[in-house]
Amino acid sequence: MDEQIIATYCLCDDLLQAMHHQDAAQCQMSDAEVMTTACIAALRFRGNHESARTMLKQYGYIPNMLSKSRFSRRLHRLQGLFVLLFKLLGQVWKTLNTEAVYVIDSLPIAVCDNIRIKRSKLYPDKKFRGFIPSKKRYFYGLKVHLMVTKDGQPVECVLTYGSFIGKYLERVAKLLCRSWRLFDLTWRLSTGARLSVLSVLMPCPLTCRPGSDPASVC
Repeated sequence: MDEQIIATYCLCDDLLQAMHHQDAAQCQMSDAEVMTTACIAALRFRGNHESARTMLKQYGYIPNMLSKSRFSRRLHRLQGLFVLLFKLLGQVWKTLNTEAVYVIDSLPIAVCDNIRIKRSKLYPDKKFRGFIPSKKRYFYGLKVHLMVTKDGQPVECVLTYGSFIGKYLERVAKLLCRSWRLFDLTWRLSTGARLSVLSVLMPCPLTCRPGSDPASVC
């Protein structure tokens, strides 16, 4: 884990230095450390920021760790940097993926359980209520559509409303790719068609906010 934490911090810090990003003078915790904490939470703690905060402070990786509320506010202000980091890594993995074999799959993000749907005010529209065929149950929230390489490296990610149907991805793929094959959820794109199907479908990935329509183009 030590090497992973150090590599993650170096990657975030190098990205910010390349952008000539300057932290505020009064900040006790740098933006690179905030990004590192969020990345380690995703890599090691299933997205639990509180567990990542506690571990990194307890073992001395980030001694000046912010409180839970201040960390959350700083994290939301860095949204654009996370999108840039994801795009940068995605482009690197696309370049290394010489076979141009990608896997597309979707998973739900429920904002509340079914019994609380009527009381939830985050997404008031009915189109945010989707269905999970594998579990044979409804959910209320968003869907994540993720494109990864055959080795599991993510290259594209978009958010849509819960009732979004994945068959629209197939229609877009037919228009973009002259030669393609579909085996279950595996898409084989020609070398000249590496332009992401998802980025064309959703021009602004990872920018959905409560109350907004993450898939208005559909």
